[in-house]
Amino acid sequence: MSVEKGQLQRTVDAMWPSQDNSSSIDLIRDYAEKRDKKRAYVEIFRAYAARKLSIQAHFVFAPTLKLTWARDSYFPPAYGQATWHRLAPFFRLPGWVVWGRETVEVELRPFNDRQLNQDLEAICEKVNAEEPRLPDGRRLRFKMRAQGTRREGFAVLMRTPP
Repeated sequence: MSVEKGQLQRTVDAMWPSQDNSSSIDLIRDYAEKRDKKRAYVEIFRAYAARKLSIQAHFVFAPTLKLTWARDSYFPPAYGQATWHRLAPFFRLPGWVVWGRETVEVELRPFNDRQLNQDLEAICEKVNAEEPRLPDGRRLRFKMRAQGTRREGFAVLMRTPP
């Protein structure tokens, strides 16, 4: 079944109609004139489904792209080809978050492995050297808790400031 070029263009325009849905309504009217309203709804549904799949693909790939960006920006060169499985321990480290007026400091618990601790120190130094800022303007600082010091419990990074 071939679709005319004009009908195809109207279908594409109907993929993301304006708030008043005028392009969808036009498409339905065109098919209604040909007594094929069901076909119009099918075409509109296909267009919306295609757009939905495109948006879902962005949400699937976004975390991977952020992980890759963090790896390339802050991790030592030895982690250049590292996958999520190798990087996961760094992103899952418990620690304390101290909210100050000018800075937000994240104190991370050290690993039980000497090499991972050296890598974590290198990451903290690199992040602190770039002096990233939060959206509210405060500086974000990372540090590794000294070996042997003990704090009761560990806060999670999700708590908002008072």
